[in-house]
Amino acid sequence: MSATPPRPVPAVSASVPSTENSRPLFPLRVSSIERLHDFDNHAAWPNRIGTVLNCRGTINEEWARKALFAALARHPLMFARLDPRKSRWHLPVADCDRFCFATGPCPTGNRGETESAWRDMPDDSDGGVIAMARSCGEETQITFLIDHARADGLGGLQVVREWMQIYDNISGGKGELHGLPELDPQRLRRRNHLGLCTPRYFRNLWRQPIALFGTWKFLFRRFARLGNDSRSERGSIPPPAEAGLPKLLACEIGPQQLRQIRASCHRINVSLNDWMVGSLFEAVEQWRQEHGCSDNRPWIRMIIPISLREKSDVSMPAANRSTLVQLDRCAADFSPRVRLMQGVCYELGLIRAWQLDRMLLVAVRIIGTSRAWLRASTDWRQHRATTLLTNLAKPFLKSGLARDPDGRLRFGGLSLESADLVAPLKHGMAASFAVHQYRQRMRISMQYDPHILDRERADSLLRMFAERAQNDLV
Repeated sequence: MSATPPRPVPAVSASVPSTENSRPLFPLRVSSIERLHDFDNHAAWPNRIGTVLNCRGTINEEWARKALFAALARHPLMFARLDPRKSRWHLPVADCDRFCFATGPCPTGNRGETESAWRDMPDDSDGGVIAMARSCGEETQITFLIDHARADGLGGLQVVREWMQIYDNISGGKGELHGLPELDPQRLRRRNHLGLCTPRYFRNLWRQPIALFGTWKFLFRRFARLGNDSRSERGSIPPPAEAGLPKLLACEIGPQQLRQIRASCHRINVSLNDWMVGSLFEAVEQWRQEHGCSDNRPWIRMIIPISLREKSDVSMPAANRSTLVQLDRCAADFSPRVRLMQGVCYELGLIRAWQLDRMLLVAVRIIGTSRAWLRASTDWRQHRATTLLTNLAKPFLKSGLARDPDGRLRFGGLSLESADLVAPLKHGMAASFAVHQYRQRMRISMQYDPHILDRERADSLLRMFAERAQNDLV
C-alpha cells in the first residue's frame, strides 16, 4: 500500500442536516446483520464483495486517490471501526490511503480468469474499502473490495458509482461533488429497521410460521455440493488466503440473445431474475451429472440476496440493508422447464409478498444475543449452500456520466468496457455468481474456490449456466 500520510476523516455529527434528529451519529450501534457478517469473516474466505471495472484508457493516480477519499467521506461506515466488544461503530480521527497501483496483464475479455483482483490487493482488514488499479498499455482494471459487514451489493455499487462521478468531476475541473445527490448520514440509524410493526407485516403475521419450514430445511436438509473439499474435515485448519485465492471468471450474453431471453420470460410471465435462478439450478444439476460428482444428495440449495431498501432509503449512505433467502430444488423439479421457472417465480413472489424474508434477520437478532451462538452459526466448517446467485439488474443505468454511441460510460478519459460484480464465497460453496446488465448485454461473473474447482471445471460450469440461460423453453 502507498505510504501516503494519514488524512483527516471528515466529521460526521449533528452538524449534518437530518430529517430525523440532531444527535451525533457515532458511536453507532452495530446492526444484527453487520454483526453476523463480521463474525463470518475468515482468513481463507474473506467476507468481502467486489467490483472490477474493465476500462480503456490510462488512470491518473492522484485523481483516483482524491476521488476515493471524497467518495468514502459521504459514507461513514466505510471509515468506521468496530470496538473490541463488536457492539458499536466508532469513527477514527485519521485514515490512510486506500488506493494502490500496479502494472501487469489486465484480462478484460468476455471470458478470462482474473487473479489480479485479489493477489495484489493490500491487506487492510480494518478498512471498509480497499482499491487497486492495474494498467497495461491502454487497458486499466480497477478493483474495489468492500467489507460485507459495512455494505451489501447495492451499497458497494453506490460507492463505486460515486467514485466514478467524482473522478470525472476532478478531471473536468468541476467541484468534487458536482451532480451527486445529498446524503443524510442520520438515515443510517434506520438501516436495521425491518418494518415488523407496520400494518402490512401484521396482516402477514399469521403466515410467518411458514418461514419456520425454511428454517427447518436450512438446519436439517442435506444438500449437494459442487466438489469435495479436504478442508471440511473437523480439526483441519483452513489455509491462509494467499495460498489459494478465490478466482474470477466471466462471460457475456449479447444483445440479441438477451432479447430472446426476455421474450421467453414474457411468454410464461416470469421475471428475468426468475429465469436466471432456474437456469442456474439446471446448470448445476447438468454439471454434477457430467462430472460424476460422488455427492448423492438430491437437493440443490441456492442462496439469493434480497434488498430491503425502500423509497425513503434513497438518501441513506452505503450500508448492508439486505437479507438472504434460500431455494431448494431436486432433479425431479426440472422437467418440464416451464414448471421450474414458474415455480421459482411463485416461491420468490410469496416470500416478498408475505414478507417471509424478514425471518432470517429476526433469527439473526436472536442468535446475536450470544457470542457463542454467533461463533457456532458462522463456524468456517459450516456448509452454507450449493451456490449463490445475486442479480444487480442495471447498476450503471442512472449514472450521470456521459456515454459514447455504443453505450459505454466515459469518466476522466476512461471508457468502461465491462464490469464484474463479485459475490462472496463461503466454505463448502465452491462458486458464487453475480449477474448484471450493461450496454444491452448481460454479464455473468463467477467467483470460485480453486481448492475445490480447477480452471477447467469452473469454466465448464460457467459455460453451462450461460448456455442454459440462452436455451428456449423447449
